[in-house]
Amino acid sequence: MEKLVKSIKLVDYEGMNEVHRNEVEILNRLYGSLDGEKEEEVDELLRLFLEDVERHFSYEEELMRKTRFFAYPCHKEEHDKLRQELRQ
Repeated sequence: MEKLVKSIKLVDYEGMNEVHRNEVEILNRLYGSLDGEKEEEVDELLRLFLEDVERHFSYEEELMRKTRFFAYPCHKEEHDKLRQELRQ
């Protein structure tokens, strides 16, 4: 299967690397299903991806609040913009 995303840049926190790896796996599965005639599979993978993104953002925002991350407001704003785009 051809991959949409072949690699990702790692961050200093392994927990986030695992979240990113999971999202890449879902994206690659979704990409691979687009050339077939399995509309139900595409719908399910897209739903799974959207749910995963929301879990990712919520998890990351919680970590940023707990650690009082200095860039939390602007990073959350980026998440909120992407959430809005994904809903469209």
